[in-house]
Amino acid sequence: MDFLKTFDLDLDKEVYYAGETVTGRVVVENTENMRINGIRLHVRGKAHAEWKITRAGERRVMRQDENYIDERKLLWGREAGDETTSVPIMPRGTHIYPFDFKLPESALPCSFESKYGTVRYYIRVTLDIPYASCPQGVKYFTIIGPHIDCMDERLLHPAQGVAKRNTCSLCCGKGPLLMRGMLERTGYCCGENIRLKVEIQNGGDHDAWVVCKLKQHVEFFINKGVLGLSKEVKHVIAEAESERVPAHHSATLHSLSDRLNVPVCPPTMVDVCGLVQIYYTLTLFLETEQDKDAAEIDLPVTIATLPFRIPNSPTPDIHYEEPAETVEGGNYISSEFQLGQVYMGEDVDWEMDKTIIYRPVYVTVRASRPPSVCRSTGGSRTNLLQVPGSARGRSTSRSRENLALQVNGSRHSSHEDLSRLSRVRLDSSEERHSDEESLGGGARGGGTVRTEPEKVPLVAVQLATPLNGHGDDGGSGFKTATGSAAAAVGVAAAAAAAAASPTTSPVSRHHQRHVTGNEPIEIIDCRLSSV
Repeated sequence: MDFLKTFDLDLDKEVYYAGETVTGRVVVENTENMRINGIRLHVRGKAHAEWKITRAGERRVMRQDENYIDERKLLWGREAGDETTSVPIMPRGTHIYPFDFKLPESALPCSFESKYGTVRYYIRVTLDIPYASCPQGVKYFTIIGPHIDCMDERLLHPAQGVAKRNTCSLCCGKGPLLMRGMLERTGYCCGENIRLKVEIQNGGDHDAWVVCKLKQHVEFFINKGVLGLSKEVKHVIAEAESERVPAHHSATLHSLSDRLNVPVCPPTMVDVCGLVQIYYTLTLFLETEQDKDAAEIDLPVTIATLPFRIPNSPTPDIHYEEPAETVEGGNYISSEFQLGQVYMGEDVDWEMDKTIIYRPVYVTVRASRPPSVCRSTGGSRTNLLQVPGSARGRSTSRSRENLALQVNGSRHSSHEDLSRLSRVRLDSSEERHSDEESLGGGARGGGTVRTEPEKVPLVAVQLATPLNGHGDDGGSGFKTATGSAAAAVGVAAAAAAAAASPTTSPVSRHHQRHVTGNEPIEIIDCRLSSV
């Protein structure tokens, strides 16, 4: 075929869903006029199962096919078997023949490659030449199916399981081992983290922990004979281990969700293909130092083709990736898709043998980490009050309604005073320096310095027990906790108030223990009185 220079088959895209239209073009470039019966297109999708068995000492190969798409189309020329018309002549030049065909609306199984079974979709184009061998071209494409949405109501329902085991049957003082696992939802896409919560009650004498394993189950069938043939393959495609729970303790484990990510794998395919069935389970193992299999829970997991979507939030970024090597469908590459070479007794170019012509891809989303939830512990230090305007004082652990501003012996708790207090700006070091000098001069001159309430950059909280030990605070006793940036301003404010009161009271520091923690926080007792 010296006259045929180019013969290509191109598709507009390589990933399709059921019901979409596959579009592409066939490009033919010939240098001379050619007699061609026609350019024929064959679109096919089928499942194939095959493996070897031994029957009565004889080795046999069992195989079966199941067709989903089988369409033929004539792009140019005359129909096959038409002898009434003459053979058409294709003039020399470059010819482009576009084509399109619609995929069926029915549920189509996803593209899948395995050693024992495959699901493939391809387009074959044939250049029918009457006087020579007919050149052919094959193009494989991927079908994403079946249609499984994580927003389906049955996949949004939680699933849970409980496993219990008694560590001792006699009265030896040992309690049972109890594990309770709960899935927030059962539908996930590749790339998402499995939302799992596990509760453990360890009544034994040894540490206990949980091992989570996401298992893939693939079943192959050949419906021949009286009973038919079947084969099952299992893989652990994801695994995570929790922290240890001490003996005679209980704990709720949330960290497993961050460690358990769904790898790229084929979606769940049940009752869609008669030759291949795919489903997934999440198995929780409760292990101890004495027993590696104390309890076990199996939870169903569905791998979907449409990700979970939060209302009024951006749609997850969907892309397509090749399956992981640890899953069935990613650990096998057929020889048909490997670009190799014939061994001629010389050095072999191994880089050329690594070229893969086609591999199926699956829906994958980028995992979005949920907002972290702060959990207080006994040894943590909690900052209850912050200076307005500081970087750490953006949020406080107490509501604004519990704050009371106390200036000149009067208590203001209205929203107006609180909002005015939040707008107070810390003065610069030069301004504070000049204020201190003016305060010092006023004290030496015997004058009285009056301060405005909105200039005091302190946040005060009313305490149930005043510092002076009396039933009421007397209009002067209150506690504040401020940052280091407002220390100088607080001293300046106390000194300013000292010049206006005839009573002498120093600024004292008290250390009290927080009622909900184990660490003391520093409390400042500021008495607005004169020195």
